[in-house]
Amino acid sequence: MDSIPLPRMNELYKDRTLFITGASGFVGKVMIEKMLRSLPGIRRIVILIRPAKGKSGRERWKEIEKLELFNRIRRNFPERLAKVVTIEGDISQPNLGISQDDLNRVLDETSMVFHCAATVRFNAPLKEAVELNMRGVTRVISLCHRMPKLECFLHCSTCYVNADKQGTIVDENVYPPPCDPHKLIESDDWLSESLFESIGTGASKSYGNTYCFTKCLAEHIVLEDAATLPALIFRPAIVGGIWRDGIPGWADCYQGIAAMLTALGTGALARVPIDLSARLDTIPVDIVASAMIVSAAYRMRMREKTIPVIHCNSSTLNPMIFGEVRPTAMECAFKYPWTRTYHRVGETYAVLKKFLTDYTFQTDILPRLMEMMTEEDRETFELDVRKVNWNDYIFDLQLGIKVFLMKDDIVNANSIERARRNVKLHQIKDFIITFFLCYVFSVICTGSTGSWQLFLPLTIILHCYCSVFTYNPRGVPSIEEYKRRVENAMGELLK
Repeated sequence: MDSIPLPRMNELYKDRTLFITGASGFVGKVMIEKMLRSLPGIRRIVILIRPAKGKSGRERWKEIEKLELFNRIRRNFPERLAKVVTIEGDISQPNLGISQDDLNRVLDETSMVFHCAATVRFNAPLKEAVELNMRGVTRVISLCHRMPKLECFLHCSTCYVNADKQGTIVDENVYPPPCDPHKLIESDDWLSESLFESIGTGASKSYGNTYCFTKCLAEHIVLEDAATLPALIFRPAIVGGIWRDGIPGWADCYQGIAAMLTALGTGALARVPIDLSARLDTIPVDIVASAMIVSAAYRMRMREKTIPVIHCNSSTLNPMIFGEVRPTAMECAFKYPWTRTYHRVGETYAVLKKFLTDYTFQTDILPRLMEMMTEEDRETFELDVRKVNWNDYIFDLQLGIKVFLMKDDIVNANSIERARRNVKLHQIKDFIITFFLCYVFSVICTGSTGSWQLFLPLTIILHCYCSVFTYNPRGVPSIEEYKRRVENAMGELLK
């Protein structure tokens, strides 16, 4: 890796036009807000958005601009919103479905490409995952080859392209593929649907889902098809809500750790069958956004003709141990539960359980990038996950979910008390189920319906061991303190 002192980020991005796919996604929105706020020299940010639900791409983006995430931009730099230019398109179409006039403009002006678009369904049918995650990247790369001003192509991947390597140290390189990516794409055209989907079923046993499998193969497409481009592969781990560069705990989707915490907060996830020593390799989205910006800047300055792989994660620098944050998560869930039930518990756990095992992703490049940055940029673009206090972060995530996803009233005492009653109902239901199962077990073992000496202690032990509300209180912050910090970040009162 080149050790290059980096000029200020704003100087590197000055007068450049960026082209971004996946701008309407969680990471895309946060990254664009960060760019508008901290990189005033950018000339233009061209975003690709497909029409959906009867709304044009431009209408969809205008709704996104109204989110509380963009409060600081609307309040302090409203003129910068005009730098975002929306063009309609779809990565599943040739030339990304862009009109000829828009395409000419993108090809002529673009200096940097951030490819973040992908299917958001982890367990999507293989056909859909191949179309969006693999064919999509071939289409983007094809356009990059036609951009005379291109200085960086950043492909946003995931650490879990190596989900088949649990229990080992995964380095920042691309490992041999499980199959030829181009041949898999070709087979989609002639294999029967049932046979093609059987490939996805087999792959999911090793990779956890079709998302990780196809994203793994997409990296090999980048290595082959973008070999002559100034490309890089950026791998975040499980992305969580905002840490400190923005609204604490803000998130806009039930994905990853947010989905699990929501299930806990509603009482819908009564048991957490997870090894307490397990690590959840999560990374705050504001660190991810800053790391993508800095990584792309580094790629522009690189002298080497290789394609670097950059991990953005926590497992080697500051691992989140589930057993260490569980008491905070449980106490927060009990004191400030959600008013509405979260029903996607089975799906949540099925998706996450693959990633709650022993993964270690080596993280060497980001710490070195911090050393290359100017002192001012190190403060503006925070990359150091070692500074994150996970218990404080978990508290903010849970309150952020409650406010911004569940739309709960965090001030009204009656609302909180009603939520607590809902959680108690879940606890009672859970105890009854445990009681019944232990009774049946004791009858089978003893042959007697009166074996209370066995099933009653067994019920109590099993319920106390498995219940998420069995924890040692540590004293979480007050809901008023969280409200104050959120309102300071938003610049307005919570509604």
